[in-house]
Amino acid sequence: MTPREVGWTAVLLVACKAGEPTAPPADAHVAVVLAPSPPPSIEDAAEIPADALRPCTSEGGGLDEARLALAALDARIDRLEDGPSAPTKPVVDAMKALLLTPCFELAGADLPDDELELDSGLALKRWWSDGGHDALAGYLSGKARLDRAVTPPLPRSSFFLDGNDTHVLAPLLCAASDATCGRGEAAGWYRRADKALERRMPNADDELEACEAHVRNEPPLERWSAFRACRLERTPYRSVLPLGRFRAPADGLFAVASGSSHCWALDVYDLATGAAYRTACGSTTAEVGRVSVSALREAVWMIALSSLASEIHRPADRMDVPAEILPVRPRDGSRGARFGIGGLFASTWSQEWTWLRARKGRFVGQVSGEVMSGPSPQACEHASDLLAVTNTSFVKGCAPSLSPAVRSAVDWSQPGRRAYHPDNPPFDFERPDLAAPRTAFETAKMPQICGPLP
Repeated sequence: MTPREVGWTAVLLVACKAGEPTAPPADAHVAVVLAPSPPPSIEDAAEIPADALRPCTSEGGGLDEARLALAALDARIDRLEDGPSAPTKPVVDAMKALLLTPCFELAGADLPDDELELDSGLALKRWWSDGGHDALAGYLSGKARLDRAVTPPLPRSSFFLDGNDTHVLAPLLCAASDATCGRGEAAGWYRRADKALERRMPNADDELEACEAHVRNEPPLERWSAFRACRLERTPYRSVLPLGRFRAPADGLFAVASGSSHCWALDVYDLATGAAYRTACGSTTAEVGRVSVSALREAVWMIALSSLASEIHRPADRMDVPAEILPVRPRDGSRGARFGIGGLFASTWSQEWTWLRARKGRFVGQVSGEVMSGPSPQACEHASDLLAVTNTSFVKGCAPSLSPAVRSAVDWSQPGRRAYHPDNPPFDFERPDLAAPRTAFETAKMPQICGPLP
């Protein structure tokens, strides 16, 4: 038994006088003796039946075979292709079969079946690397007690061009087999968005730590399941973008109508050069300038992809297991708790957008939407923040490439289908209260020619 398993008590030996402690003299030696403290009480181990589900131990046999089987499953998952056509079902079925074997029976009771539904090879590989593998490997320590345990995350959905070639966001999607697509700056945007959404996840550390006290009075046989259920119920959910690789939007115009009631402003940006035309509510003149091309493209990228985000992703929970909680369950066929998911977000704030792309000599809407309307408020907030960053880079007096002929070629009658709730009608960019801003954009004086911002 290791010191970690037993625990240790430090005993400080000091001189005593008349039964009362006194400070030791200056030349006295102070000895610190480490004595094993009593093991945690497991009230009546007899309460735990011999056939209870528990981890395999080094003495019980079957451990080496279980480790080899897990390693084989790990290699099989690693060989999967990323796309939605990857044969994930046979691999998931093999994983479920593994959970029926003796050394994984407890894992099979802890992990719900409905958390193994995955839509692509990448989704399975990401679930496995984010916690699925560690969740199963944790049962193979060879000890009757577990110091650490892992609840795997909910699987994430993926979104590839495969099968979505007619989707309104198809110009931003990559084929699963195209390893070069979506690299470079767009890969950095994805990572930045993922970190930003992670930071917006609620902090539930105190609630999770309370689970130890919450289950302390449970019978020994029920503590493990009660502890894991408590942690699972209190693990906060976070927002995520779908898995995959996504292109940078590099062509066309991006228009944003901001306002409410009968007063609207209109901002139009050129994704190729960063040219920007900004109008105030009801104004007949446009402020002409340019913005950072990189900031603009990242903002448009995030605004569009926020329509694919989810706010119902539960990350993996890596927990320290209190010593008084034995990893055992009754052999009654029960499985881990299932938790329903749901709830969508929609904001009433009106900041409507359309991505207009060249088609037969006109600029026609590819896709449209509302900045603060989507399935995830955190993703919408990040998109809104990036648009604000873009506007702070505005430099007045230079708008390359947007000639009056180009500006007059915008077809405001076709803003494109909505990315989120596509069956809802798109915003009317031809509405009368946008007439003045539209005219201001189309008739603005052409400033000096210059290159885009970096």
